[in-house]
Amino acid sequence: MKSDPILPEVVFLPESHPGLPFPFDPSISILVFLPESSHHDEEIAYLTKMFGAAQKVMGKDILTVSLTSSDQLTFHDLSRQSAISDIYLFGIEASQIGLQSSLPYGSSAQMGDIFLHRTDLPLKVSKNEEMRKRIWDLFQKRYLHESPN
Repeated sequence: MKSDPILPEVVFLPESHPGLPFPFDPSISILVFLPESSHHDEEIAYLTKMFGAAQKVMGKDILTVSLTSSDQLTFHDLSRQSAISDIYLFGIEASQIGLQSSLPYGSSAQMGDIFLHRTDLPLKVSKNEEMRKRIWDLFQKRYLHESPN
């Protein structure tokens, strides 16, 4: 196992996920991971609205990937996709994308060229004003190049 020099507490795990489409479409710059759910359509609708407000389009700029609790990916495989700049974990443990980290909800990290943000499930975010504001502030800085108020 090797460690990222930027975040020494992060460890890459060796397993890979055979079902993930490699290489990604070159227009995809954002990966959104969320757990499989019976509310999948509602969650995707909310994510579409949320990212749309930041001028990002599902299927064009963003690839959503539903994971089961047993799915394991490697950050190494994800980071090799040259167009990927951002990864969002909605209700997903960092370990599911091959990171051994205690990244709490609402936290962000820069992993080499990739920005990583972890937050709660999309429907929980939609009902929590503080989480919505935090993500909107992040989107303003990250995608709209504005300073949040």
